[in-house]
Amino acid sequence: MLKISLHALAVSITALVLTSCANKKAVEGSNERDSLVLSQARPLLVGRIPENIGVDLSQSRSLVTSKLVSDDHEIIKLETADNYLIGEISKVIVHGNRIFILDRGVAKTVFCFDRTGKFINLIGSRGGGPGEIDDPRDIEVVDNRVYLIDRQCRIFTFDLDGRFLSYFRLPFLSTQFCLLNGQSIFLYNQEKSDQFTDHLIQIKQFQSVVSSDFTIRSEFVSDYSGLQSFARNKNRALFIKMFCDTIFRLDSISVYPAFVISSSKQIPSDYFSSRAKVQDAFSSNDYFRLAPQNFAENDSSLIFTSTYQGSLNYHYFDKQSRKHVWFKRFSDDLFQGGLFPPVVVGIDDEHFVYVLSMPEMLSNYRSIRSENPEELDVLIQKYPKLKDFFLLCEKSTPDDNPALLVTRVSSKIYE
Repeated sequence: MLKISLHALAVSITALVLTSCANKKAVEGSNERDSLVLSQARPLLVGRIPENIGVDLSQSRSLVTSKLVSDDHEIIKLETADNYLIGEISKVIVHGNRIFILDRGVAKTVFCFDRTGKFINLIGSRGGGPGEIDDPRDIEVVDNRVYLIDRQCRIFTFDLDGRFLSYFRLPFLSTQFCLLNGQSIFLYNQEKSDQFTDHLIQIKQFQSVVSSDFTIRSEFVSDYSGLQSFARNKNRALFIKMFCDTIFRLDSISVYPAFVISSSKQIPSDYFSSRAKVQDAFSSNDYFRLAPQNFAENDSSLIFTSTYQGSLNYHYFDKQSRKHVWFKRFSDDLFQGGLFPPVVVGIDDEHFVYVLSMPEMLSNYRSIRSENPEELDVLIQKYPKLKDFFLLCEKSTPDDNPALLVTRVSSKIYE
């Protein structure tokens, strides 16, 4: 991955004013995209010294889940019925006593459960009518409002019970976003146009817009700029863009580098001199690259992923002790196959949210129970809270919705 200095972060910033072709409170749809018009300049990117996280590629470990999961972990069994079956969990947002689950790939909808796992409602409905969504791509929940962006690049607003309130259609391609305080929405433009090319765009109250281009030395890199992602926890947010070794911090008025990930196998700068070399760097397994997916943070920990030697690797960084560990192999001794791989899908304040797959857990649990039942007693003695997990297995079927594992990162993972 390309190393970017603070000097290289001195990029041009353009401010924009938003003009809408449709009344935001109107319920009727529009086939025309709302427009963003160039207006004036204002600085957004702030130069700060980021935290450096050095990755020793020779120190990869095998992750044992019992060392990842803290003693105060919680397992939430999600209620199952034919009209709210979850195919896959793409993102989880915990908001008060409600859990919002985005299924981007199978059911293509947003489910709402309470903290006990009881189903409450769906958010919106799919279709082409007023207030109906077309394949949800990302969600945010702020100030008792649910915000959703769909395949047609429309940002919808619903109340917590799923009632449609308004929508705004973007004039560019964007399928992920980050919303702070209900006031400031960050999006990344994924298409080329006269006005917008590779911009991080900030919309304030759907009225004023700020845009920043994170240039990475070569025009050819823009061919792959679509790979990017946001991560938010309360009013703190992060942003990653592909071919960039920097994790950026977003706040309501600025963007600045928060963490720089460095290794001995980063993509050399001369690989950005031509389209062919960029393609080579993109497809090669020889280089360490920060992966713009599956990353999150709380007050104590930063979790992120990388690609190296053809595999997706998982990194944990303790922000207090500055300890860093990373894993490319997994050993699931705690949840019997239900947590493979350990992908973070959401944040609950200081806890991270993972998905537990019922078919894998039940298959392994029933196998142990029938062939080696004494092993269950050994596990319970070692991990007393596994009683709740075994009770979950006893009350579940392979066709049930997934369960959620909510846990802090245990300090044992750094030992």
